[in-house]
Amino acid sequence: MAINISNELSIIGCLILITNTIYKTQELIMAGKAKQQIDLIIEAVSKGNATLKITTKTKLLLKGLDPDRYTNSSEDDPVVLDKIKTVAASFGVTIK
Repeated sequence: MAINISNELSIIGCLILITNTIYKTQELIMAGKAKQQIDLIIEAVSKGNATLKITTKTKLLLKGLDPDRYTNSSEDDPVVLDKIKTVAASFGVTIK
C-alpha cells in the first residue's frame, strides 16, 4: 500500500483547521463572562441604588478590576475570572 504524503498533509491541515474552528467557537461562547460577573457583583451590592453602584465600581477599581474595561465581546482570561470570584466573595456575592 503506497502512502500519499500530500493526502496525509491535507488531512493534517483539515484537522488543524477543525481544531482552530472549535477553539474559536469556544472563545465566542465564553466571551463576555467577565463583564457578566462584574455586572452581577455591582447589581447584587448596589441593589439598584445609583450611589451604591458608583461606590461599588470604585471599590472594584481599588481591588484591581476596572468594570469599564470589560465588554460583552472581551475574551475571558481564566486568571481574571478567578480574581472576579475572589473579589465577589469579599463583597459577599457568590459567582458560579
